[in-house]
Amino acid sequence: MDFLVLTLVLTLSLWGPPAVRGACVDDDETAFFDDECRTSDRFSADHVLPPDWGLLLDSYDFSGLVGTTTVEQWRTLDVDGISTSVPQGIWSENGGICQHGLRICSTMLPSQNQQNNWIFSDYIRFPSVPNVDDVQEVFFDMSFRFTQCVTPCVNSYATVYRYDVNAPVSADQRVAPSNYQLLGGIADSRLNQATSPTNNANSVWSIPRPATNGFYLAFRDEGNCGTISRVYVYYRRSPGYTGTLVTCPSVPFPIQGSTSTTQGTCCCGLNAENKSTLDRICSADGSCVDPATDVCGCSPGFEFINGVCQACPAGMFQPDISITSSCVACPANSAALLPASGVCDCTGATVRNPAMPRNPCAEPPSSPLLTVEPVVDGTFVTVCWGSALNTGGLDDLHYNVYVHQVGMDGAMYNKVNDNPITGSGELCHEISGLNSMSSYAVVVTSANGATGDPPTLDQQLSSVQGQFVAYFVDTGEPGLRKGDAIALTFFMTLIFVALITAAIAITVMWFVCVKRNATMATSPKTNGDHSMSDYKVGNTAKVETTPSTRPSRPPRPPTRPKV
Repeated sequence: MDFLVLTLVLTLSLWGPPAVRGACVDDDETAFFDDECRTSDRFSADHVLPPDWGLLLDSYDFSGLVGTTTVEQWRTLDVDGISTSVPQGIWSENGGICQHGLRICSTMLPSQNQQNNWIFSDYIRFPSVPNVDDVQEVFFDMSFRFTQCVTPCVNSYATVYRYDVNAPVSADQRVAPSNYQLLGGIADSRLNQATSPTNNANSVWSIPRPATNGFYLAFRDEGNCGTISRVYVYYRRSPGYTGTLVTCPSVPFPIQGSTSTTQGTCCCGLNAENKSTLDRICSADGSCVDPATDVCGCSPGFEFINGVCQACPAGMFQPDISITSSCVACPANSAALLPASGVCDCTGATVRNPAMPRNPCAEPPSSPLLTVEPVVDGTFVTVCWGSALNTGGLDDLHYNVYVHQVGMDGAMYNKVNDNPITGSGELCHEISGLNSMSSYAVVVTSANGATGDPPTLDQQLSSVQGQFVAYFVDTGEPGLRKGDAIALTFFMTLIFVALITAAIAITVMWFVCVKRNATMATSPKTNGDHSMSDYKVGNTAKVETTPSTRPSRPPRPPTRPKV
């Protein structure tokens, strides 16, 4: 059998050999607990857990907690069989004000074996309430106190056990220790002090929820003196939430480290609905993130008055899911013949954009005028049209262009203009991104505030509320557009002309240089003109010079010798 081990560490203190055990130091346990019960509301009959928590067991609920005849009472079992030799050697019900507590003061004589005293609870059943199947943890809250003995107590703790079963069992099965699995223990390390504790200790711990419909709880004593004053067994639930037209139920807390999501509902009759999710997210510590305050609203055709959704009268409407919108009169050219109307129906030949129910109804504009055939340039198509003659009585006349590739099953007409096309006279729009060598149907629709601007149209164009003109075009080969080709040709021509001009200029300069060098080579030398050969090293040619007309310089006098 797999045992569920709690994180509570059993503190074992003041162990001693099996020696003579006398009575408890504090023999009058009843008097002590009477005093504490008078001063602590924890042991008051009025003390209860938070109302949203699911209480499974409160030992205070039993009148005559320990019994032998009534199935619902707690049962004791003295396994060691020596309880008759020493008073209070088995679990018993505490007297006095705290009469619903459990008391044990087991002792041993030299010839006696270790104490082994059990007490078994009644059957603890999970209730049949909403969301109980979502319980993930069961909590145990126990108040207790152990006291010193005349000689050191063998133990300062009691162990706790559980028996999982789908329904109550027979008395023999219920008190059979072999059916129970260890959960943990309640220990009081304060017995290390010189004197006994003067108040109760408290222990709270949890276990995963059993897979069965319920279980039994048992306490085992192996030699100590003490009292278990009160025992709670429960599961934690988040408190319910109620907001404006929304309610979320109370649900069990998730296990530590996780969250749980509760799906709320819109309340207050059948005339409210949610605009977004009603999720309420709760953590294991009990904190919750509630839905937005306006997550629920009155349905279209109703308005929020005095906490409830009331129907709009005939002739008025309310188109939103809201708690702030009121019923208003129908706009022009529309009527609401019945109460609780979320939209007013257009009258006569007028229409309205379904996405704008508050707008007046109006006539659709006349169709655009067909002017010239589309211009196809490779995979680009330009369509042109004339403005509609009738605006439908509104001043927001505009146009949309839709394209559908012929032969594509299920294909829709897709709107290709990002913004409404406005203006008067002849208007044009260029369509790009088409497939080459393909057939397309192009539709230009006239629209106003009454017709709207749907992003797509069906192939039968039945959803067109305004008028339209249609074109059929075939795209050409992929490549450069005509305008782009002309621009490229012009640019290449400019480059060619520039290259030819540069070549001519270089040729002319070359001829000029050659001509000049030839002229210089054939012209006679003048005075002072020399060819390069006249300056060659070792040249033997006689160089003829012309006598200078400059006066000759007189000879220098002889230098006198130094004395």
